[in-house]
Amino acid sequence: MDKTQLTFNNFQDLARECTTIPVYKRILADLLTPIAAWVHLSQKAEYAFLFKSVEKGNQYSRYSYAGITGNDLASKDALSKYLNRVRENSVSPFVVGFGISTRDDVVWFNEHSDGAVVESAIIKNMDGKPDPVNATKSLIKDLKGTI
Repeated sequence: MDKTQLTFNNFQDLARECTTIPVYKRILADLLTPIAAWVHLSQKAEYAFLFKSVEKGNQYSRYSYAGITGNDLASKDALSKYLNRVRENSVSPFVVGFGISTRDDVVWFNEHSDGAVVESAIIKNMDGKPDPVNATKSLIKDLKGTI
């Protein structure tokens, strides 16, 4: 049997003998590397970030987060159209963080994505507070609202 290709007949033969048969398909998701995405974002925003993580060498659980923060929304209508295009063309969940600072912002972004990033709001809220931990807990409670 060719070990790089698993036919349905091969699968059936293995299923009679084994309780677990690993089946996978490798899909190349894009042509833009995380570094190239970050370079592109950093040229258009005051604050751009890139987080990378690898577990167990180079083969498993490799992921990157690239984004911008600290920007205000110019047009929720245009952003809504853009996020709808992202949703239609993405197989992965995605979160968004563009000037999110109120409960209404969190609700709106959760309707158009899989989550809202509130990093800038948390940092601004902590600034100058005598107890930044409790101030952050209070802000998160307010942003989360009643579920």
